[in-house]
Amino acid sequence: MFTTAPSTTERQPTTATTATASRRSCARSATTWCWPPRRTAGGFEFNAGGRLGPALSFSLSGDFFYAQIDASSLGAQGLRSTRGVNLKANLDYRLTSSDAAQISFARSDKRLTPQGYVDAMNLVNVGCRHEFRPDLSLVFTVTDLFNAQRTVRHVLSPGLTEVYERRQYGRVA
Repeated sequence: MFTTAPSTTERQPTTATTATASRRSCARSATTWCWPPRRTAGGFEFNAGGRLGPALSFSLSGDFFYAQIDASSLGAQGLRSTRGVNLKANLDYRLTSSDAAQISFARSDKRLTPQGYVDAMNLVNVGCRHEFRPDLSLVFTVTDLFNAQRTVRHVLSPGLTEVYERRQYGRVA
C-alpha cells in the first residue's frame, strides 16, 4: 500500500533578515544583518510512504524547487537563480517482532544567499533496535555515516571572495 500527497508552492518571502559580508582589511571581513533583497521561490512538494513487503516499509518526502534572488541593492550581482531538490528518505526493515533496522538519507540542496550560495549537504544515518521486552530496548545508531555534515558558504561579491566551512566534528555511534 502506498500513500502520496503532492502540492505546489509559490512565495515571495519578505519578513526575514539576511547576513551580508564585507571586507574590512586583507585579513578581516565582517558579517552584518540587513533586510533581504527581492526573493522569489516556488516548487513542487511531495511525500510518499508504504510497504514493500511484510517486513519492509519506506517513506520519501521532498521538494523540487527554484529560488531567485536579486541582490543588486546590496552591491552584489543582479538576478541569480537556482533549481534543486531537497529529500528525506527512510527504509525500515523488521527482521523479527523484536528486531528492526533503519537507514535514512537527507539532502539539502544548494541555497542562494545575497552574496553567493551555500553548498548542498547529504546525510546518511543507520540504526538497529532489539526489544528485550515491551519496556526495555537496546538501540545502536550511527549518525552521519559518511562524515559529510558540513556547511560551506561561498561569498562572491565585487570586494570580497570567501569560502567559509563549518563542520560537525565527532560522529555519534
